[in-house]
Amino acid sequence: MMGQWLMTVLLLGTVSGIGGIYRDHGATGKWDPLVLEGLAQVEAGDWPVARRFLRRALDKGCRDGLVYITLGMGVAKANDWEKAEKLFRAGEGDFKQRYSSYTVYDDYLETRSQTLLQLRNPQAAKPFLEELLLRQPDSLTGLVLLGTARLQLGETEEAVTLLTRAFPQLPESSKEQVGIMLVRGNVDLNRDQQAVAWIDQVLARNASHPDLVQLRERLTGEQRSNRSVDPLLRMIQRPR
Repeated sequence: MMGQWLMTVLLLGTVSGIGGIYRDHGATGKWDPLVLEGLAQVEAGDWPVARRFLRRALDKGCRDGLVYITLGMGVAKANDWEKAEKLFRAGEGDFKQRYSSYTVYDDYLETRSQTLLQLRNPQAAKPFLEELLLRQPDSLTGLVLLGTARLQLGETEEAVTLLTRAFPQLPESSKEQVGIMLVRGNVDLNRDQQAVAWIDQVLARNASHPDLVQLRERLTGEQRSNRSVDPLLRMIQRPR
């Protein structure tokens, strides 16, 4: 399973001004008070309450894409990935057509791709991440998640490029895990020297990785032909 650390390190659904967007483009029916209250709770950061109001709006017949997508982001925030993906699919067409000019669409691309990665579908996540990086070329979330997806798919050269680009700008709390991914990528590419350099960066932050210490010894010692990748590097599994 992809590292749960992404949920805490990378932003998920940090939506602001969303109520005004709905009033300008979506207010259409008897469910509007429920929608507006739900979106107000999103802006206030109370996702559990927001989910209740938005679900009630859908139950009353609201079919606005913004409501489906925002509820999907809230459900993803609760780690219910399958239900979130169903909501995203239900609302994606209307949402893209009417709301893609707003930053909430970028929040959606981030959350949708992360949901698909949690569902072990990196191939489906790729186009959302590529679109995000077209819109925001310096998005750390986009760089790390697309690097993760490409690593899972065996597109190692591209993954290493993306993760290396993101690494200097990452918060310190996430550098250990991204460093482990870069160890894995460079080992796969037979780049022993770069792999060792990334191992050293990881161990400098957290020395309690005996598997990495052993891998470093293999890469720098005489037994270089023994290139088995240790269990720690299997934290990011490729899809079967």
